[in-house]
Amino acid sequence: MADPANEHFNLAWNQFESCAASTFKNLLADQDFADVTLACDGDKQVTAHKVILSACSPFFRNILKKNRHQHPLLYLKGVKYRHLELIVKFIYLGQIEIGKKREIKA
Repeated sequence: MADPANEHFNLAWNQFESCAASTFKNLLADQDFADVTLACDGDKQVTAHKVILSACSPFFRNILKKNRHQHPLLYLKGVKYRHLELIVKFIYLGQIEIGKKREIKA
């Protein structure tokens, strides 16, 4: 006879993955809880969420662990604004669409 004290129950949220993806997508547009600013060439800036950046990127995780400021400003030297936008979009959405740059020969 099984001891009821040793019984375990498994709770599963069936739509967890889709809900998490939807939340990330909504956070990309919603800046209410943004707590990090990414700056790049051309004096442009993008705000983001430390927890999402650190969950998706070891690079950001390492920098943010070392910098415990409440709202850090990270300057990404050599990164163009358009590329930074695409990187952040990829982190939040898990996919992006980019065009293939064609080499023009004279």
